[in-house]
Amino acid sequence: QAIGERMRDAVVYNGGPSYTVESAAKLYPVGGSADDWFYTKAESEQHIGMAVELRPCYDCNSVGFTPAASTIEPTSKDVLAMTAVLIDEVSKMQVTSSRRRRMMEHRLATAAA
Repeated sequence: QAIGERMRDAVVYNGGPSYTVESAAKLYPVGGSADDWFYTKAESEQHIGMAVELRPCYDCNSVGFTPAASTIEPTSKDVLAMTAVLIDEVSKMQVTSSRRRRMMEHRLATAAA
């Protein structure tokens, strides 16, 4: 939730629209999607599951997930802002995970000695 909120805030900061951060399951029913699996795995491990919707085009005849040409560039800027936040968050997880692994290896080596 917090990462999604940071991603949304980055989009707004860059001039994009604000949106509601919520579980993908609340948007519409989909079974077996990747984010379902990640949410399940997140209980025991560090995983992030995200479903990002493209910005809608209210002034065109675009239907479904086909963006209008006028929304492609602004949407790519939104995605870039979100990706920068996600990379930052994942890098923090990697540092934390590496530190934990080194601490555990040190404890095991110390216990074996």
